[in-house]
Amino acid sequence: MVIELWVHWAQRGLRLMAASALVLLAACGSSSKYDEFIPKRIVSIGDALSYIGDGTDRYTVNGSTELNNWVLRLADRYGLASSQVVESISATAKASNTDLQPLLNTVTPAPDDLLVISVGIQDVIEQADLVANGSKTLSDATRDAKLAGNRYRDFAIAQLDLGFPRIFMMPVFDFSNSPFATGQSYAAYGTTVSALVASFNEGMITNAGSYASSSRKILTYTEGFLVSLAQTQLYYGAIGISNVSDELCTAANIQACSVTGLTNATLLDTYFYTKDFYPTPRVHRHFGDTIYNFFRSTRGW
Repeated sequence: MVIELWVHWAQRGLRLMAASALVLLAACGSSSKYDEFIPKRIVSIGDALSYIGDGTDRYTVNGSTELNNWVLRLADRYGLASSQVVESISATAKASNTDLQPLLNTVTPAPDDLLVISVGIQDVIEQADLVANGSKTLSDATRDAKLAGNRYRDFAIAQLDLGFPRIFMMPVFDFSNSPFATGQSYAAYGTTVSALVASFNEGMITNAGSYASSSRKILTYTEGFLVSLAQTQLYYGAIGISNVSDELCTAANIQACSVTGLTNATLLDTYFYTKDFYPTPRVHRHFGDTIYNFFRSTRGW
């Protein structure tokens, strides 16, 4: 049995950016596209970023004629219908067994399942708020954010032993330039968020390969999710996103945001943020496409 670990970090601009891919591949014998994994069902757990609901109250712009959720986009790329996606979401879930394990209590893993997990935004916000109100130093907060990432990793690894054959861990994207972060009274809130996001994601991948497995695999992909304010415009500009800091929706409640309620619906595909730190449908589709393309280029997936 061989356990192989690939971690690739690249530089973007003046600081460590996210051209990062981690594949934990425990392989017996050959692993190639000849034994590729095509899921027959996607099980999605985590926070509001992945919430599907009834299609009218997602944490993005609702009422779009195109897919507006990254999990559904990923499923669609695999040729799966929405009925083949099982979701168990807690909007404010954090990276802890207390929050995550109950979400899987009613799900029985199947050999062709892909488990996708999204969590971490609330952990980052919790630590950023403690720094902002003076209850914790940034050094202590980054340490605790990394520990939260460790818990995320440990939870995912535990699901391998419980029967999920493939697991994708969604990283936290850098929302330091979001309307939520820039709207805080603490002047350094954005830079604090950026540091905490990096620490959380580092904790997510640290020592993630030090477990025993057989043919089961965990994969996480972070290219483009951890881009700085200076680089965000450049990276997302390639897909037509020209506004990476303002909110598109002015509704009081993010779940009430709809295409018909937008001041200018023609801007729908040019904004990164719907409201607060929640992405627009265009960004959701980009997330889903990017993850799918990475899966299909990775052996054993």
